[in-house]
Amino acid sequence: MVTVGSMRRWWRRGHTGFLILLVSLNIALDRFAFKPDGETATLLWVGILLGQTFLMGFWMAFGGLHAALRGLVVAAATAAGVLAASMSIAASQGVLILAPLGGTIVLATYAILLPLRLLLAWRVDFDEAYHARRSHDRMQLGLVDCINIVTAFALLLGYAQWLPREFLPTAALGGGFALFNSLPIALVSVISRPSVKVWLVAATVSAASLIAEGVIVVYFLGAEFAHLLLFEFALVAILLLNLLPLRFIFGLRLFSVAGSASGGPAADSAEQGLAEVEAAWPTLPEAVRVQIVALVHSADPAEPVRPSTDVVG
Repeated sequence: MVTVGSMRRWWRRGHTGFLILLVSLNIALDRFAFKPDGETATLLWVGILLGQTFLMGFWMAFGGLHAALRGLVVAAATAAGVLAASMSIAASQGVLILAPLGGTIVLATYAILLPLRLLLAWRVDFDEAYHARRSHDRMQLGLVDCINIVTAFALLLGYAQWLPREFLPTAALGGGFALFNSLPIALVSVISRPSVKVWLVAATVSAASLIAEGVIVVYFLGAEFAHLLLFEFALVAILLLNLLPLRFIFGLRLFSVAGSASGGPAADSAEQGLAEVEAAWPTLPEAVRVQIVALVHSADPAEPVRPSTDVVG
């Protein structure tokens, strides 16, 4: 349950500052895009940039904050990355090419993943307290959900009009490769305890995607398979370098906010009350703290009542 206390303090937590730092480092990295010159460096940079665009679309689909604010943050980060990469390649038309290309891939990733957010109630965040429980169960779409999906695809189609027609195949292939290769890796990285079944499904999807890419790249585009492996290496590396620190240091994880998981209105009320007590604990009078601790101990028949203020706030 989202509470005033939980939302008031999110910006003061360690993960917020680290996330800002991580985004800034990614933008700084883009300043050296496609350097040094050469085929190998180009393939590696394509993988890095597509991995970054996937992460933007992934967070836009499953992340926290209000949808409009989340979209503005993603747009700002993507624009900064595009500007940095354009400065690196020093091309007069760099921004006019990279901005429509990167934006289209980000919006396509978001539009494709959004139904998973709405149907499965998936969220990827550091704390479930940032997210309200849904009033309906999984695999159910309301009118607002349908409007959101239509809006996402309308934004994609509208923005794609800025993309030059000759770059449409590049956006489709690059975005498709990034999505189907990155999604299994990203989900496994943020699932708290992935089961053997999850690992097998992720490995199967990744292998099928790699085979399909090999067929397209080698047999239809005439490129070497080794080039594809360089691209894949860079893509996987940028994903893991971004996600693993957030996962293991700050607890980034995938969870569901489906209504059935909350146990109904009573559970929602209890969660809200607990979060409010936690937020207000540092300012509560000493006598009130003692009473709360006494009530907690008295709720457990096996635990004697020992009023104490030694509680982590």
